[in-house]
Amino acid sequence: VAWDSEQSQRRWQLKQREDGEEEESEEDGGCDRGGGLVDGVIAVDGNAALANLVEAYLLPCTTTGAGPMGAAAAAAARSGSVPTIAPPTNSDSAGVVPAASKGKSKSKSKSIRTAVWVEAIRNALRAYGKMQSLWGDVDGNTLGRDGMSLNVGLNLLSKVCVVLSPSSSAADGYTDESTKMELARAINSAIRPPTPLKPATLSADDILAAMEEILIEAERTYHARTVAAGDDAGGDTCTGASAVVRPDILSYNTYLGAYARCHADEQGLAKLDQYIRAMEVVEDGGGGNENADATSNDERQFPPTAPPDSVTYNSLLYIHSVLASTSTYGERGNATAASHAAKAAAILRRMEGRYDRTHRPEVMPDTISYATVLHSYANVGNAREAERILDHMERIGQDPKWSDRVQTNIICYNSTLHGWSKSKENDAPHRAEDLLRRMERLARDCPDRGIRPDIITYSAVIGAWSRSNAPNSAERAQQLLVQCLELHGAGNNDRLKPDIITYNSVLGAWANRSSRERGKPAAVEAARQAERLIQQMEASDDVQPCTISYNILLDAWSKAGGDGCEAKAEQILRSMASPDEISWNTVIAGYANNGHKQALVKSLHLLKEMEDSATPSSAISYNLVMDALARKGTVENALKVEKLLDKMEVLYDSGKESIKPNALSYNIALNAWAKSGSPNSGEKAQHILKRMANNSRRWDSSDLSPDVVSYASTIDSLANSGKKGAAHEAEQLLHTMFQEGEVAPNRITFNTVMNAIAKSNERGSAERAEAILNQMEDLYEAGNDGVRPDSVSYSTVLNAWARSGELDAADRAEAILWRLEARATDLSGDPVRPNAYCYSSVLNAFSRSSDPAAPDRALALLDQMNEMYLSGNQYAQPNAFCYNAAINAFAKSNRDDKAVKSERILNRMLEDYRSGRNLQAKPSALTYSTILNACAYTRGSARDQAEAFRIARTCFRDVLSLEQTNGVEFAMFLLACARLSPPGAERDTLVGSVFEECCRRGLVNELVLRNVHNAASPGLQRKILGQHARDMSYANLPEEWKCNVESRQSQKFRQKISGHA
Repeated sequence: VAWDSEQSQRRWQLKQREDGEEEESEEDGGCDRGGGLVDGVIAVDGNAALANLVEAYLLPCTTTGAGPMGAAAAAAARSGSVPTIAPPTNSDSAGVVPAASKGKSKSKSKSIRTAVWVEAIRNALRAYGKMQSLWGDVDGNTLGRDGMSLNVGLNLLSKVCVVLSPSSSAADGYTDESTKMELARAINSAIRPPTPLKPATLSADDILAAMEEILIEAERTYHARTVAAGDDAGGDTCTGASAVVRPDILSYNTYLGAYARCHADEQGLAKLDQYIRAMEVVEDGGGGNENADATSNDERQFPPTAPPDSVTYNSLLYIHSVLASTSTYGERGNATAASHAAKAAAILRRMEGRYDRTHRPEVMPDTISYATVLHSYANVGNAREAERILDHMERIGQDPKWSDRVQTNIICYNSTLHGWSKSKENDAPHRAEDLLRRMERLARDCPDRGIRPDIITYSAVIGAWSRSNAPNSAERAQQLLVQCLELHGAGNNDRLKPDIITYNSVLGAWANRSSRERGKPAAVEAARQAERLIQQMEASDDVQPCTISYNILLDAWSKAGGDGCEAKAEQILRSMASPDEISWNTVIAGYANNGHKQALVKSLHLLKEMEDSATPSSAISYNLVMDALARKGTVENALKVEKLLDKMEVLYDSGKESIKPNALSYNIALNAWAKSGSPNSGEKAQHILKRMANNSRRWDSSDLSPDVVSYASTIDSLANSGKKGAAHEAEQLLHTMFQEGEVAPNRITFNTVMNAIAKSNERGSAERAEAILNQMEDLYEAGNDGVRPDSVSYSTVLNAWARSGELDAADRAEAILWRLEARATDLSGDPVRPNAYCYSSVLNAFSRSSDPAAPDRALALLDQMNEMYLSGNQYAQPNAFCYNAAINAFAKSNRDDKAVKSERILNRMLEDYRSGRNLQAKPSALTYSTILNACAYTRGSARDQAEAFRIARTCFRDVLSLEQTNGVEFAMFLLACARLSPPGAERDTLVGSVFEECCRRGLVNELVLRNVHNAASPGLQRKILGQHARDMSYANLPEEWKCNVESRQSQKFRQKISGHA
């Protein structure tokens, strides 16, 4: 030992002279000559000693942070009392931190990434540099690079990655430009990466690139030496400075773990999957020295030198878990998160399969593997899969082969409960409580396992009740809170002490009740319960309400919907010490969604007040008010929305970043004009669309570019404007989307354009609409799934033909229907089937056709629908609109038996409805008025007319028993009396009684008055009107006679939704 110590000193001195270095002082981390540390430990194994010293310096970066452990480790390193520390362990690789634990460890994780990390890295780099300086063939020196030094260097760089990562708080507070430059120079000097780092632009990606270069260089030299030797030594070869090091699994895991931490995204997935698959190929015999010259699909030129183990896969699982936890809006975001959970499960199966094939215990999934996948499923609300994995862990944990690798713990159980708290299943809270009881049994029967319910457990169960729509959900959440308080008080158990998350979950349960029962007394009571809980918190010494707590209370009052509830929320807002943006937005949304004009005005005032307050408003605040105004669908509100949008642009241009309009802001304005009913809506919408595109360029904001919703809303505005040429402009917009290629039109875009064409009623419009439908079919068949026509697409074109007035309209409509039927039969998967609206559109085309056979064809189609429906095709179920269209086909024909045919269809409707076979076949007032019209216009023989009048009287008796009538039925029956019944006392008696009943119901419209003139004798007219009907002004009729008459606009709307406009 003495001889080695002397040689070490000589080697150190020679190296100092060669490098022109001066002797280190005591401040140089304890590596000075006087400390005796190098003399004692380098003599035994210099690399191990200095590697341990590096690891000792890095202890603050691997413990809980800058606390006692971290400080003690740093002090021990400086004093020379260095424990023998193994190289970086697998725990340094990426791992899973379930959401249930994140809230508890967040403050600790922030304290980790502090200046202590930077100081530890500085010292470690100094020690590593000294280790490199000892390598060389000096005076018999045999010290050189080995696997330990390679791994220690990679581990050191991985810590630098954490500090520089944008997700690290240290990166914001401590890695200023001067620190980055210092680190870069120190790394270049100590570790000497193949490509020196650029101090001016140092980033985590630069460190990752350096780590990969070091790995690739090690692979290159190893493969070159083993190929030259014709033998794979299986480990490090040679000694001294010329040593060849074989990267082991720890080398790869350190790099891949660092990459996963810095790039928990699609880029990270691609990188890790690429490495792992290459490692699998090598293990499976698909790569080796003979393939050293082959290149893969990336920049790596040499196969990896180690097979993957569970830690390797766990880093990949970690990224999927993070992506499954990422909050995204809408169905697409939810589907993306769910897909990452499913992919994580597939990787777990891949690990199990590899273990079954190789029997390598290192690749067996461990607790982290299973827990990560479990956590991924829990985060997307798939609690059933999460619990299935938990049960599987419990089973294999009792298998001797697996028990050392897999054991459930409290985190696994709490993660599963977290999944049930996010689940949308009806029985989610009950399943969560069942799991809680299971944990309680384990705590009682197997106390050594440490699975004892804590406050995180109870908070998750309360969260499940909070999100539930069960009638007693809020009460049960409150009961569990009380239970926690009692257990905590009885045993003074801090593990069960309710925290702010627990209280907020219960508050959320009451707020959910308030929203669910909006407008009812139960909603107001729920808001009161939430307020009482806040008052209890305010009086408590343990938990005080935070801003989030008050925001939940604001939400409860804002959504209660009772008189004065929004004002109550405003009162709470004004009493808050520090309301945030959410506080203001919640109250603004409460007024905005009230629906009353004064409430909308109040929301505008609050928005203005918010701008003047200490809480800055944002685009969200404006969007809330704009959306409420847009939903009203008036020109006045559309103008207000556009004015607010103008204001947002001005404020953003003046420097107020938070008010920058986003795509949603412009889309709300476009929707406001689409719903306004203004003839200028198309022009206004196109102007906003251009502004949107111009501002995207002006502000260099690609996220502000018009999207598919923007184009669809603009096209809808054109369709609703009713202006001549609007349909052609809509088609031009669709053409622009194809031409520019920035926004791909989808099914909704095409449907909106076809709707604009159909509404135009221009000659040839049906032909143009069908051409667009054909284009959709062609694009879909070419592989564009986003434009697959749906039932709306076909029904829009069918309706266009029905309304076109073309001679062959019925034939064209029927041909499209049969084409759709054929596609529904041929397509696999989820085919598009014609629905009742499609059939009723074709029936409506028959009713407008001049073809004498049109009524019979309509009846045949109706019969076919009935047959398909009774055979199990629910899509073909004929509803009242379909029956009405078939009746209308007969009513508009010149057939002498049209009244009889219409009555037969009516009888079928009544039979199907009363028997329960088809509850959609219930006759409506429109049914009877159409039949009465058929009766009134029946020609033919006296016998035909007598039969028609009998049918009319029978139908009218049914009309009188209807819950809703609109006066048209009375007018049609009076017309039938005038045309089918001979003049005389009998007719006058009937007409007089019908008119009296019409007056009593307040349904006398202008058509009724006109037909009284046709049906009543002059004497009867003077008796019931006081004068002749033709001299009577409708405006002068008593108000009570016409008080329930629909306006023309209402009638048109009712006819429109019935498909008979």
